[in-house]
Amino acid sequence: MSFGNLIHQALEARYPPGIKRGPHPAETFKGLYEEWTAKNYDLGMKDSDDEWQKAGELGVDMLENYVDGLRQR
Repeated sequence: MSFGNLIHQALEARYPPGIKRGPHPAETFKGLYEEWTAKNYDLGMKDSDDEWQKAGELGVDMLENYVDGLRQR
């Protein structure tokens, strides 16, 4: 749940009310993740190949792909 919450916070900062966009969500996520892990612990999960993935890297990749996908429309 913590990982998803950080993703949503990054997207919320990207899309404030109005038409002006906020910072790239991947950059916001990096900062939020660093703050969160400094107070708690590093997050991670296993991928489909049973390889351990750091949640910080996964979140950045997800949000970069999200923004890139919107640009391609």
